[in-house]
Amino acid sequence: MKRISLAMIAIASVVLLGCDSNGSSDVRPSDVSWTDEQWATIKTLRPVDSGGYLYEMNYTADYKLDEVLALGASDMFDIITGIKNVILPKSQYNFPFYIANTSLGLGCTCFSAAAEDGGYILGRNYDFPPMDDHIMIIHTPQVKDANGKIVRHAVVGCADLSPVTNLITEERGYQDDKMKEFVLYSPYFILDGINDAGLMCGLMVLEYDGVFQKAKDGQKDLLNVLIPRLILDKCATVREATDLISSYAVQTMFAVNPNPMYCIDMHFVIADSTGDRVVVEWVGDDIKIMHADSEDLYERQGNNANYVLSTNFYLSKDKKPCPEQIKEIGFWRYETLKTQFNKLKDTKLTVTGAMDMCKSVRIMNNDEDAIKKMLEMTYLNPFINWEDKNEWPWITLWSEVYDTKTLSLMYCLREDYDKHYDFGLDYKNLF
Repeated sequence: MKRISLAMIAIASVVLLGCDSNGSSDVRPSDVSWTDEQWATIKTLRPVDSGGYLYEMNYTADYKLDEVLALGASDMFDIITGIKNVILPKSQYNFPFYIANTSLGLGCTCFSAAAEDGGYILGRNYDFPPMDDHIMIIHTPQVKDANGKIVRHAVVGCADLSPVTNLITEERGYQDDKMKEFVLYSPYFILDGINDAGLMCGLMVLEYDGVFQKAKDGQKDLLNVLIPRLILDKCATVREATDLISSYAVQTMFAVNPNPMYCIDMHFVIADSTGDRVVVEWVGDDIKIMHADSEDLYERQGNNANYVLSTNFYLSKDKKPCPEQIKEIGFWRYETLKTQFNKLKDTKLTVTGAMDMCKSVRIMNNDEDAIKKMLEMTYLNPFINWEDKNEWPWITLWSEVYDTKTLSLMYCLREDYDKHYDFGLDYKNLF
């Protein structure tokens, strides 16, 4: 497998991002409201691949997580507006905010198991329509208080900025000030990650039903898209993470109203460096925390407690049946990986082996008849040219394998598994 060094793209980074609107990489534009710390963060933004699909950034500014959490926002519009008011109150730019009808057909696969190197891995595919491709690896450093206690863990994770930028209509790249400013919202839209304690998290979309927990005893609302940021910043173990999530009233992302027909819900795989690993879902008002040996998972996984696996249907037994259009594509990926895990038995995975498992359930390798059935039930064109990848309505935008032993991730972009990128907790200064 060809390894891609980030040093190879340093020249491209200078060419694409070396100048701001005033023609200098060192001078903050005069017509923006960024602080010195925010400008220092923006200046670390660089492209990783030659196509301009993947970026990397070292977020050293304060993104004021506690202030954002205190807002108790309960829908996507409120949270984006709230984040803007907290970290960029004087911004001159408005969001091109629009929830397009692109939800049906979203994928995502996530699993966790023991690794051959003595640690534990979390593998994930992020399947989504290739309408934005503004994907970003975000490094956020550890923060300690005056007594040396960690108050925020160092995290590296992958963000999708489409909820902020509505990049259906935006060109890729961050050449203008407006697009550069949008990256300051990126910490809140990581969809997976690992922290310096070895806690890992990945989310998957559920396109039916929704969770609208009622706040009790002074609880704040928490939009489920913020869960990765919350637990990776503040927790070291699965137990700490699930306790913290349980202290909030969780609300569904992209809820037009509390109606299952207009929801994009989520569930999560969370794992840590001790080998504890769970799938977290919500049934009505109740959180469901399912360990590998819990009845819900153990029987479904073929009586194998050596891993957890989740795709895009509820694993909780008391949840209502999965809609047919979701079942077609979600079950195929689940059963494919379940078969592979059960063949492994007690054999531990290598990072490369885990990436091969991600490859086996990439969208382009999915069951064509199942996808066509689903397409016929959506607004998407059912007459896709299957030979032309660019005509597919969605692809696996990225595959990752996180490793608690090395506190790093292997990353493959847009189903290109012949090369991979490696990232650690720290942002490496190439210049």
